Amino acid sequence: MNQPSIYIAQAPLIAANDDSTAIALYLNQRDDQGGYRFSPATINNYNRDIRRYVLWLNRQDKTLSDLTVNDIADFADWLKAPPDELIERNCKRSISHPEWRPFYIPPTSKLRGLTPSSIRQQMAALRALYAWLMNAGYLTRNPFALVRTSRVQNTINHQKRHLFLSDLQLISRYLDQATPLRCES
Repeated sequence: MNQPSIYIAQAPLIAANDDSTAIALYLNQRDDQGGYRFSPATINNYNRDIRRYVLWLNRQDKTLSDLTVNDIADFADWLKAPPDELIERNCKRSISHPEWRPFYIPPTSKLRGLTPSSIRQQMAALRALYAWLMNAGYLTRNPFALVRTSRVQNTINHQKRHLFLSDLQLISRYLDQATPLRCES
């Protein structure tokens, strides 16, 4: 006779009692040779993306395990139009800076939030986080696994454009004389 499958809960494979610890363990993974799994640039990007997400979760009074498929759509909408107090328009600050804001949009940009490709990158970082936390036994479900990754439409006009050497020289002279924008440290 066939017996029904019985799920037996097992202890997580990571020593994490809270979301912050689980996220830190994810970002600081080591490979089988003892090196970091992610490059410093990837860790920086994932850290920024995950901090944005945790900020949104906190504003929704949710934890990693509370997320639903519908919440993912709400989060994507929030990324498209975040609250003004979370947007930095003057200068891009380091994530460790006390005045860091989770969104940097240059003052000349007409954008209100992230571009479609940036949202896709954000979702890819969270999809990887959730998959790892499920494999580690910290989470029991992964709503990102149920959400299809959308294709970003390339809105760039593929018309070839050229600069003349004289234009490049003029830009180079300007940049040599320009005062760089500096953020207070």
